[in-house]
Amino acid sequence: MEKPAVGIIKKVLCRFFIFIFQLSYSLMNARKILTYLLVTCAVGMWGISFVLTKAIFNSDPDYTASIILIFRLMFSVVLFVPILFLIKKARRIQRGDLKYFLGLALMEPFLYFLCENTGLMYISSGLASMIVGLIPVFVPFGMLIAYRERISAMNVVGGVVSLLGIATMIFGSGASFDSELRGILLLFAAVFVTVFYSLILRKIVDKYPPVTITVYQNVIGIFYFLPLILFVDFGHLQAIEFTPKALACMAALGIGCSTLAYVFFYYGIRRMGASSVFVFSNATPVFTMIFACAIGQEDINWLKVVGMAVALAGVTIAQIKTSSTKY
Repeated sequence: MEKPAVGIIKKVLCRFFIFIFQLSYSLMNARKILTYLLVTCAVGMWGISFVLTKAIFNSDPDYTASIILIFRLMFSVVLFVPILFLIKKARRIQRGDLKYFLGLALMEPFLYFLCENTGLMYISSGLASMIVGLIPVFVPFGMLIAYRERISAMNVVGGVVSLLGIATMIFGSGASFDSELRGILLLFAAVFVTVFYSLILRKIVDKYPPVTITVYQNVIGIFYFLPLILFVDFGHLQAIEFTPKALACMAALGIGCSTLAYVFFYYGIRRMGASSVFVFSNATPVFTMIFACAIGQEDINWLKVVGMAVALAGVTIAQIKTSSTKY
């Protein structure tokens, strides 16, 4: 017959292990929820970035894409380089990885934001964000070509549906296709730049802390933009009257959209994987449209709503995992 003391010990141990299991499960869920929140915050900041950039362009005709971007990066670097050393996350780039950081910064922030911000000079922030929202559709094709990752037929279907949604939004914007063609092509160029960016990022995302990658790519990005500022846009820079509102917008873009958003996004990639995290960017145009309408920068009509819904549906379809034919 079991002694009472032994029975009590067994019950205590049993309850202890149950408590540990429940605590671990709760912590795992909390970490998962935190990851979702951080990635959603990143996507939200990127959505709002279209509206802030458009507001800067509207404030003074002498603003160019490169001027906005170099100030955006400078706000980021000045604040976060000291933080990087304070939190002891500063790591030297390994010799073999330098080419990846140079390529990463060339894609983003240099080429991507140059295409995106220049495109915003010709089209609305809502339409621009919808085109950028196609990134999750095209990234898997890049992975297929570069890393032989399989792509589902649903991704192809989703891409076609998303393009139909974009076309509907173009008609809903009230402007002719010809007048917006330059901006549309530049935004699609930004999408394809991001595909190359994602291919390079895969090489280093697991080797360096998210804040380290973000700060390095922004520091390198400043050097990419300097020749444009000095030899192309210097006259515009001298003519600009910097207002507190424009400076505040650029500070928000640099601190939030060019730094915190990337840190949160990289954290999500390390926790959830690139494919899962890129799905969140489907919501970018939703944040853009809501914020733009709230400040009176965009008008909503039924064609825009339908186009946005169709484009989002296409991107969602592209993420459906099936056991159907692969390419």
